[in-house]
Amino acid sequence: MNPLPDGSRIRVRGVLDERFRAALRRLVEGPEFTREFILSDVAGSYWRVFTEYAGDISGRFIGAVSLGRTCTGESLPLVDEIAREVAAVQREDGHFNLEHPPDRIYYPLAYGHGRLLLGLVEYCSLTPDPAVLRAVQRLADWYVAIAPHWRAPEVVSNCEFIYYTQGLEGLVGAYRLTGDARHLRACEEMADLLWEEPRHHSHSYLSSLLGILALHEATGDPRRLDFVEARHRDLCGMVTVDGGVTEMLPDKHVTEFCSDADWFMLNLRLWRATGKPDYLERAERSLFNAMFFNQFASGGFGTWRVNKQHGYPGRVEVGSAEAYWCCCFHGVRALYEALVHICTCGSEGVSVNFYFPCQVVCPGLASAGLRLDTDYPESGRVRITVSVPEPRRFGLRLRVPAWAASPTIRVNGAQVPVEVRGGFAAVEREWHADDRVALGLAIG
Repeated sequence: MNPLPDGSRIRVRGVLDERFRAALRRLVEGPEFTREFILSDVAGSYWRVFTEYAGDISGRFIGAVSLGRTCTGESLPLVDEIAREVAAVQREDGHFNLEHPPDRIYYPLAYGHGRLLLGLVEYCSLTPDPAVLRAVQRLADWYVAIAPHWRAPEVVSNCEFIYYTQGLEGLVGAYRLTGDARHLRACEEMADLLWEEPRHHSHSYLSSLLGILALHEATGDPRRLDFVEARHRDLCGMVTVDGGVTEMLPDKHVTEFCSDADWFMLNLRLWRATGKPDYLERAERSLFNAMFFNQFASGGFGTWRVNKQHGYPGRVEVGSAEAYWCCCFHGVRALYEALVHICTCGSEGVSVNFYFPCQVVCPGLASAGLRLDTDYPESGRVRITVSVPEPRRFGLRLRVPAWAASPTIRVNGAQVPVEVRGGFAAVEREWHADDRVALGLAIG
């Protein structure tokens, strides 16, 4: 089953909606995020924090706001202006900002360009624009041109090499948009270079794994999935007590929200690829603990001082700070992923994976919809109302967390047998308008 194609198919209420809207407001109303500030890392108009990571902030802004506005229905025209202006300042060879010959290895530039490519891809996927698509093509061509220089052993062994491989997710997305075989070859070559040992900057390493998983989704190559699952097993021994990840691997005294978000998304997408329930369990644990805890009162995200085994010594500590240059953007992206995965849909039915109050229209089921009412995880009560224009038979799969003993399901007041397979209990029947389903999960 597939996630919702974008946020327009779902309207969430309650805590997730409040957190998501606060995170998006932080980007579109925050005093830092002026046009000049955002564009400075591609135009080189003035120097600010992390300008050398050319395209990092601008790419993150474009991607996060493009995704975010599909959930709220707002127009947020600044993102359209930024995307077009980015395309306008692209250099002839496809890169941005600094004068940079293709044979020069400069890790910050590669890092920023990876985030920029992903943001432009996300924008084009939702808002087709010929100029922005051309910028995607040219930036992907730049990756093709520089690739031979990044295969040198002394480059691959450098601790910052993963600043280059974290561009893989954007490059796979570019291939999906362009269909250019050269872009696919560059993806394959980049994936082959990633270290087997998870180390150094966790956000970059996890982003690289997300890229390899995207490559598996694009090609169906089982070797790519096997590699990511093996690295996931290694990483499971490095997570913090709340299900998150420290900024550096294998350990550090602070978390970084970007890494928590990547870990959440990696588990979510591995579940989607394999159907193994443990991945979804880990994703939910990370969402409710590491990710929700990390959010600042401003709506943004950042770093917190942490002991991996014992948790957080306090909210006010050295090492705790909002990171407006990266984590604030990744907060919107990760919460968006949670929103579009609350329900996954296919021609055979609907899978309810997270329990948040919401209304969902399911693609592929002739406009069938669900309304979820719940205060989960405060209680284990979930009420689902089915909306169908005419009677239709399909399966409704309800996630049963591993900790939930003796779950109960009632359909229109009548109890039905519950058999849990792969972390889900399924109800297969002909559904009618306003059919009601009650799921009970024993908590406490």
